[in-house]
Amino acid sequence: MHPGRWWPATVLLAIVLVSVSPSARSLELTSAIQLTERCRVSMEDWHGPDGQFCDAYLRGFVDGSPLVVIQGPRSSESFTQRAFRTRLGRPVSARPQYCIASETTMQDLVVQLLTQAREAPPRVDTDASVLIYSMLARYHPCT
Repeated sequence: MHPGRWWPATVLLAIVLVSVSPSARSLELTSAIQLTERCRVSMEDWHGPDGQFCDAYLRGFVDGSPLVVIQGPRSSESFTQRAFRTRLGRPVSARPQYCIASETTMQDLVVQLLTQAREAPPRVDTDASVLIYSMLARYHPCT
């Protein structure tokens, strides 16, 4: 077969592969109901996929929010504050609103999240961040 005839098939294959790759999917926010369900399942199997999802989601949220600070031995500078300082040359200007004690475990946060969801059930269109912020406001306000 002539080498010039392969390029249309190669281009078509590349387009198909890119269109089905995970990076080509649209970004979707996790809903409060999805997070609640996955965290509820994680309480039975913390090392399963739902447990890993719940753990990673909450850790990423807590570590990435400039409004959350871990109090205790690790409270000197959060990951986000360090990132801003080293990349922008100045500290984060947002004042923390939520203070989590360093001895708080991830399982403690999950129980608090599930309690918040049970006592104030989120609507179908509520983002997970709204549920997490309401849980933090209830259990971990900075005083």
